[in-house]
Amino acid sequence: MPEPSGSPYGPDWDGYFEARVDRPPRPLLIDAMELFDRPGRAIDLGAGGGIDTRHLLDRGWSVVAIDNSPDAVRRLSELTAADGRLQIRQADLTGDLGLEPADLVHAGFSLPFCPPDRFAALWRQVEAALPPGGVLAAQLFGDRDSWAAGYDDMTFHTDSDVDVLFRDWEVLSLEVADHDGSSYVGPKHWHVFHVLARRC
Repeated sequence: MPEPSGSPYGPDWDGYFEARVDRPPRPLLIDAMELFDRPGRAIDLGAGGGIDTRHLLDRGWSVVAIDNSPDAVRRLSELTAADGRLQIRQADLTGDLGLEPADLVHAGFSLPFCPPDRFAALWRQVEAALPPGGVLAAQLFGDRDSWAAGYDDMTFHTDSDVDVLFRDWEVLSLEVADHDGSSYVGPKHWHVFHVLARRC
């Protein structure tokens, strides 16, 4: 994940990765992979500790794993893909990611950590990386999320914002979580859009 100032995790991304080291691959990624008859090329945007990257590699995908955190890059470098199917890139979501065409973009809870004034540029890069038929599996934070009141360097979306973002996509599933819960840094209200969509 990227690491803007004001992030709720501050500088402790490695602590977050370690606390989540035993989590399973994200269900939305598993759903996305089931849409394909064979492995292809994936971008894991905000790859973090590498759990989802590893899942893709284990199932034959080629992966470009991107994260801004040096702790994430270190953990990703511990993964192996003997036939060269893994590329690791340290990059900030606020800049030019140099994304090449991919069959699947997975952005597991990473897109909200892009500042609002840079989100449109990031979104254009994601759209450009996916040809017609390409699939995006991503989470967006909603405006009722408790972090929306305190972190100006994060992007939060309304229901109508999400409709606009995906107006030119085929939305395969859209689940909305809106509940009290907990996070690595303590209690919070989660408002999250879990989106699986295909480029038209």
